[in-house]
Amino acid sequence: MNLEYDLYREVFLNSHDAICVIEEPGNKITIANNAFAQLFETEQNNVIGNFFEFSCGIGFPGMGPADIPLIATKHVYFTRSGEKKMLEIKTSRLKDPDTGVSFILFTARDITEPKKIDT
Repeated sequence: MNLEYDLYREVFLNSHDAICVIEEPGNKITIANNAFAQLFETEQNNVIGNFFEFSCGIGFPGMGPADIPLIATKHVYFTRSGEKKMLEIKTSRLKDPDTGVSFILFTARDITEPKKIDT
């Protein structure tokens, strides 16, 4: 490990936005940060696995990551505890030039409070 890697990892894990990386094919979450686990009201170690176990609650039922529009979108989401949240979702596709493996970078920002102020 080196200092630069450790720095990037800490920034990723402690970001306020919910972030995960999904490997294609297979649609498996390879890494997710603390905010992602909190958004889905689970433990971080429970997040690693099939992405669509979680995405059904955020509006992508029956879709693979390749079907997710690679744009920013706003989405109403209800947590497991029934709380209504407005999320700003962004996705982008990344490809490892050495292995050819594709990844989806998924981010979700809770904009519930700013939306309340706007209305």
